[in-house]
Amino acid sequence: MSNGGNRRLATRIKSSVQQAASSVFAALDKDDDGKVSAFELRGCMVVELGEDVFEEAAAILGKAKG
Repeated sequence: MSNGGNRRLATRIKSSVQQAASSVFAALDKDDDGKVSAFELRGCMVVELGEDVFEEAAAILGKAKG
């Protein structure tokens, strides 16, 4: 594949990853404030994993995302 083809492929992949990340973030950000709180993260983990997560663990995970 040529350099131009590689760049186009990389651009398409980057766009797909950004769209997927935006979708995941939107699903987690239940109150639409632009942030994923520990409460929102915990709620999603309970729904998706079927397990309750201690509030402290959710807070630690929330801080780890930056």
